[in-house]
Amino acid sequence: MPFLKFKTPLALDEGQKQNLCEEFAKAICLMSGKNGEGLLMEVQGNAPLWMGKRRLEQGGVIELTYFGKASNEDLDALNAELFAILDRCLGLGQEDIYMVYQPVSQWGLRGFCVHGEE
Repeated sequence: MPFLKFKTPLALDEGQKQNLCEEFAKAICLMSGKNGEGLLMEVQGNAPLWMGKRRLEQGGVIELTYFGKASNEDLDALNAELFAILDRCLGLGQEDIYMVYQPVSQWGLRGFCVHGEE
């Protein structure tokens, strides 16, 4: 179950949040072995983000934490699709948008811990 967090200084209504979640759930399928039904998401608007001394008026950050490893090809395809989603859904270009990919080798769910390769 990957966990995707998206934060943006833009105000987001519930419809925009729902649309983003639906799009993110489709996009995660670009990673081998992942599906949208298992994607946990947090979408936050009105997030105060700063770049150095400059407060961002638009843009945002996506942090994706996932169990195991991903190929460079999968991450390249996912990265391109996430940028496209933010452009399509919110009109955000590539400036001031950042992606963070965090693979983990231990993951806890349903009362137990899954241990992967280190």
